[in-house]
Amino acid sequence: MIRERYINLFTDFGFKRVFGQEANKDLLVDFLNQVLPVEYEIQDLTFSKNDHPGAVNDMLAKVFKIAEVSKMNSTEKEAYIRSLKYLRDLHNVVDTAFAEGEQAGLKKKNTQVIQKGIASGLSVEILAELTGLSIEHVQKIVEHIKIEK
Repeated sequence: MIRERYINLFTDFGFKRVFGQEANKDLLVDFLNQVLPVEYEIQDLTFSKNDHPGAVNDMLAKVFKIAEVSKMNSTEKEAYIRSLKYLRDLHNVVDTAFAEGEQAGLKKKNTQVIQKGIASGLSVEILAELTGLSIEHVQKIVEHIKIEK
């Protein structure tokens, strides 16, 4: 039994079901025009009567042949390793920036909660419980807030 409400468009069947029928040609044209650069705008298209699995298999075989690392010469392998390192470094930079942004946002939010809590007369113990910070940490923030005023 299928539990999903909608078909998965990332499957061959799903994509063809939605975009591969003459009745839905407008959807395919619109979709393609959203993802393609403006200079490649599609005005109209024609559907082929047959699916061509052989052409797809030939294309995939060629891609896999080109992409096989073991068939690269040493210069190509070194260039590939450098590009992987760059990609991983870039990924790590983004992850680190995201984590730092999360921490900064959480610190700001906790400070705001503590400021409002103090103004409402809440105890340091309750503020520690609300923020998940230690009582000592909340006390330091409270002292810093008092100094800023």
